[in-house]
Amino acid sequence: NVYEYLISYNIKPSVQRIAIMDYLLKHKTHPCIDEIYMALCKEIPTLQKQPYTNAEVVYEHGAARMLTIDERNACFDGDTSVHAHFQCKACGKSTIFPWK
Repeated sequence: NVYEYLISYNIKPSVQRIAIMDYLLKHKTHPCIDEIYMALCKEIPTLQKQPYTNAEVVYEHGAARMLTIDERNACFDGDTSVHAHFQCKACGKSTIFPWK
């Protein structure tokens, strides 16, 4: 339950935060803010054009990671386990490598 997941990180669940966290937990693509917005804006018309503040709250409380693989975009990862990220210079996609 995403609601309880947010509560466990001392995050006040709102419709927007629940939707953002649910999206991060279901999509392992390390989306940036624009991707999150585009995926959720039709479902949640009240979602701000810049949902960064809600994603930032989730990150600041430790429920998600913020990735800054390149200098242009911050991306988010719902998987908080210890693992590494690498970005392909040719295609730009991020890859996860478990940390053992």
